Amino acid sequence: MVAEFLKKMDAHYEKEVNSYRDELSHIETELVENEKFIHLLESETEKVFRDFTPREIENKDRKKIKELQAKQDELKEKKEALEKQLSESEALQREIREAKQEVRELEMAAEDSRWYEENLYNAGDEDEEPQPDRLSDEMASKLETILTFLLADPMRAKRELEKLLK
Repeated sequence: MVAEFLKKMDAHYEKEVNSYRDELSHIETELVENEKFIHLLESETEKVFRDFTPREIENKDRKKIKELQAKQDELKEKKEALEKQLSESEALQREIREAKQEVRELEMAAEDSRWYEENLYNAGDEDEEPQPDRLSDEMASKLETILTFLLADPMRAKRELEKLLK
């Protein structure tokens, strides 16, 4: 259940990150295009041409340059905000993926402990002589302890299993 939730959250953040990247790409393209257009308008309004250009056109060009510069500032602010959101979403996505990995490890540990538990209980039910490949009583008690930790404190259970494997 937790794994499914984390999988859905990971997919959600993957879509969100891709959306932010697309939007950033669009903004960067628009910034470059506006910058080129501003330079084009500035070159058209150079001093050499002012004498021959009607005043209305020159004023329209200057007005358009100011509008584009204002839009550039707005786009830069939007880009910074998107970059911040993108980095936050990527950080959350990394955390979710780490949590998914931990859940997988805990599920594997739980599966192993269930297997050992089943084998321990099955070993006690049989009236046969103990075989040398069966778990010792000390090992069985350690595994039972780990099993009790598994639900209450999964991180401690993981550490205990790692210590047991060494």
